[in-house]
Amino acid sequence: GFDKQITALRNAIQYESKKLLAEVGHKLYKQLFAFNLKKSTKNLILIPDGRLGTIPFEVLLQSKTDENASFSQMPYLIKNYGVSYYYSATLLTQNLQKAGKQQK
Repeated sequence: GFDKQITALRNAIQYESKKLLAEVGHKLYKQLFAFNLKKSTKNLILIPDGRLGTIPFEVLLQSKTDENASFSQMPYLIKNYGVSYYYSATLLTQNLQKAGKQQK
């Protein structure tokens, strides 16, 4: 079912289906962010693997929404968090180490 949800999210975006986005966008958010994000968190660094690399996490919906809501009114993840991606944890660590050396 997970792969079907990813495909449905991509289709919702491609075909501009508010109904499908409202349904699948929140389901995927609940699965991928089953934990509560701290209120102090401002940025998310994501390292997606496999099929997760094919979806834009920014469009996941943090709460249920009415399918009749306009696209701009939907509670997208990007409205509350900065989102960035890395290809691997190793690259992230290397970049953080370089940034730390440059600051010293």
